[in-house]
Amino acid sequence: MGLYNYSHPPGWLADNWLFRKLFLLRKLYLSKRKFTHYSQFAEDISIVRHFPPGFSGFFVDVGCFHPVKYNNTYRFYRKGWRGINVDIDPIKIEGFDMLRPEDHNVARAVSSEPGELDFWTNGFYSLTVTPAR
Repeated sequence: MGLYNYSHPPGWLADNWLFRKLFLLRKLYLSKRKFTHYSQFAEDISIVRHFPPGFSGFFVDVGCFHPVKYNNTYRFYRKGWRGINVDIDPIKIEGFDMLRPEDHNVARAVSSEPGELDFWTNGFYSLTVTPAR
């Protein structure tokens, strides 16, 4: 209701190495997690049932968000699968590098058009990321 948007920290703070590491530690280790399933709507439970026990495969997760919370591939990672995680937000990929170092983690946009693009987000480490127009 005020004039300020507190979703984004100031640029000098968001770019600070210590702030980013402390923020990631809080986000990765102190945020609530569900243990019956890792994906948002239990998709991981439905998908894992299609593979025989002990099966090890490869996955590609585009728009991966968080290495554990709301993640469709974390259950597979725990079962020995390895893959590629892609997200446009570099801080999210830093988290994947910390918690899932055996995966290949890439901070890039995925598009059918070549070149660079600007993107908009409604907060630091947000679920909402969209191309800026």
